[in-house]
Amino acid sequence: MSNARQLLEERFARGEISAAEYQERLSVLNNLSGGQVPPHRVVGFGQAIALALKNYVNFSGRSSRAAHWYFVLATVLLGMVTGTIDGNNYGYYWGAPQPVSNVTSLLLILPSLGLAVRRLHDVNRSGWWLLLIPTVIGILPLLFWLCQQGDRFTNRYGDDVEAGR
Repeated sequence: MSNARQLLEERFARGEISAAEYQERLSVLNNLSGGQVPPHRVVGFGQAIALALKNYVNFSGRSSRAAHWYFVLATVLLGMVTGTIDGNNYGYYWGAPQPVSNVTSLLLILPSLGLAVRRLHDVNRSGWWLLLIPTVIGILPLLFWLCQQGDRFTNRYGDDVEAGR
């Protein structure tokens, strides 16, 4: 924690942050011990899914790492179930129709995009970085950012942390 405190003091000395912001961040550092996650950032599997679907068109604010990856896990599991349903009904061959999988994918595209944008905001990145997805090499920095621990302090992409608010 001393490293974080030292960096905070250096930023304050250089004038990068105001005195009020310095005090706020210092109080957060004093309250956190050893990288603990603040209680309002802890979500379970069901709560992560509910928050993602509740905020399906919300592209502002922040989302925790657990909330993002639990929803990714849920969509992968749902994709496996819908793929099995389509395979049983229409056959397991190349070019077989997949109406259940297609409808499910269409229904989940907005919640997935909104959640990914909020997750990028949490690591102090713009949601526009998602435009790197079509490039092969651009997926690597996105995965790195999505796996990073979120910024504990306010950042320029949203101060409200996803906790139902």
